[in-house]
Order: sequence, then C-alpha cells, then structure tokens
Amino acid sequence: MENCVFVVDRLIQYAVDDFTSQVSVTENKGLSSFPIGFASMVDIKWLGLVIPPSWVNYAVEQARTKLGEAFYENKYYIEKFHVLLDKYPVAWNKNSTLYKKANSLSDAVNNNMNLLMDQQKGAITCYTDVKNCVNNT
Repeated sequence: MENCVFVVDRLIQYAVDDFTSQVSVTENKGLSSFPIGFASMVDIKWLGLVIPPSWVNYAVEQARTKLGEAFYENKYYIEKFHVLLDKYPVAWNKNSTLYKKANSLSDAVNNNMNLLMDQQKGAITCYTDVKNCVNNT
C-alpha cells in the first residue's frame, strides 16, 4: 500500500510542479515534439522467443466480418423502427395488427443487438476467446 501511495504522490507532484514548469505561455515555451530517432529491430528468434500459433484463421476472420455486418444491419433497422414507431407523424392505433407486428419486429431487432453487444457472450468473444469464436457465432 505504501508503494501505491508513493506513486500517486509522485504523480500529483509531477502534475503540480514539474509539468507546469515544462510549459510556459509567457516565455513562448510550448510542448516540443520528439526528435527524429531510429530504432533497431531484432528478429524475435534471436531473443530466444518463438511466435506462438495464432487462433485467428480464415474462419475467425469470416465470423468477425459476419458479426460486423450483423451489427450494422441491426443498427440500421433499429433506427428505421425508431422513426416508424416513435417519430411517425400520425398517431398509431396501438391495437392494430400492423402496429403489433412492427413492434414485434422492433423488439426482435433490439434483442439481436443486445445479444451482439453482450459483454460476456456477444461479438466481443471473437476477440477475447478467439478459439471458440466460430462455435459461438
């Protein structure tokens, strides 16, 4: 806990004392960009490391594409149903069959979007649990 308190104290001290001394409007001393530099690249095998096999294959890429398309399709329909059901210039007869069917379709589209956006089992699992991505879509 002492280490955490020390780090937070240093961050606050930097923000109050050090950072403000780096920038001065009166002296026309603004932030400067990093100078041009060079970095050397070393192949990972020379460091004794091995690149692990990737779970991202063609099937995973296709599943991600399919989920992305489903997201935009559902977003499109949500917007259209919102206009149709909530912004329609004439009041709906909420007992009519047409209204009930449109409302039912709107609910289905919203349900689809909720499934896609679910943080535990939604589309995000194709990024967080890649090996099960294809099975879950």
